Amino acid sequence: TVPNAGITNNSGTATLTCNQLSISLTASGGNAYTWSGGLGNAANATATTSGNYTVTVTGSNGCTASASIAISQNTTAPIAGITNNSGTATLTCNQASIALTATGGASYLWNNGLGSSANATVTLAGVYVVTVTAVNGCKSSATLSISQNTTAPIAGITNNSGTSLLTCAQTSISLSGTGGASYLWSNGLGSSTTVIVSGQGLYTLTAFASNGCSATATIQITQSAGVPTVILTNNTGSVQLTCNTPSISLSISGGTSYVWSGGLPLHQT
Repeated sequence: TVPNAGITNNSGTATLTCNQLSISLTASGGNAYTWSGGLGNAANATATTSGNYTVTVTGSNGCTASASIAISQNTTAPIAGITNNSGTATLTCNQASIALTATGGASYLWNNGLGSSANATVTLAGVYVVTVTAVNGCKSSATLSISQNTTAPIAGITNNSGTSLLTCAQTSISLSGTGGASYLWSNGLGSSTTVIVSGQGLYTLTAFASNGCSATATIQITQSAGVPTVILTNNTGSVQLTCNTPSISLSISGGTSYVWSGGLPLHQT
C-alpha cells in the first residue's frame, strides 16, 4: 500500500517576507522522509528561500509517495518618500512650521520625536528621517533637511535733514529707513522708505527683512519754543521828528538777527 504523503504548513503562510523569514513544514504519512532543496530527512523542515519543496514519504512496507508545497517570497522594500506640503525647506519668521507627509508604506516612524503618523510638522532646523514599513514588513527610509533663517534685520533711521530740531526755519525733517526690505513708520507716516516729519515726538521705524523677521529703530524729534518775544525800545523818547530832533534812535531785543522795514540797516539799533 502506498503511504498517504502530506505536508503541513505550520506557519500559516506560504510566502516569505521581511516579517516571515522562515516557514515551518511537517511531513506526514510515513516512517521516513526525504526533503528536496537540502531540507534533510526529518519529518520537520524549515524553508528560508522560495521554491518548490517536495518530500518523499516511505511507508513501513517500503512503498513511497511524495507531496509538494510551493514557497514564494515577497521581500521587496517600499519606495519611501517625503512630500513637503509647505513648498519650502527653510523656516523663517514668516514660515514658522513646515508640513511633511511620508509616502510609500503602510506605516511610518519619524525621528526627532515626530511620531508615527504619515503627516508631521517641523518647527526646528535639522535632518528629518522617516522609516517606511510595507505590508510585507520590509523597510526603507527617506531623508529631508530643514534649514532656518530667522536673522533679524539691522534697522536704522537716516536723518536726511541733519537736525532733529524743528524751528520756524526748519519746518520739516526728512527721515529714511535702512536695513530692511520693507518698512512701517509709527505716527501714521505709512510704509515708504523716506518720510517727512513736521511735528515733534518719538518716531519708531519697523524694518522687515525678506524672511519676515523685523527690528525697530527710533528717533526723537524736538521743536523750539516758538516765536521770540520782541521788545522795541525808543531810545530818543520821542516819536516826533522836529528840527531839534532830526532822528530817533530805536533798539530791538529778543532775537538773534533782525530785519528793519523802511530801508533801515540790519542792526540791532
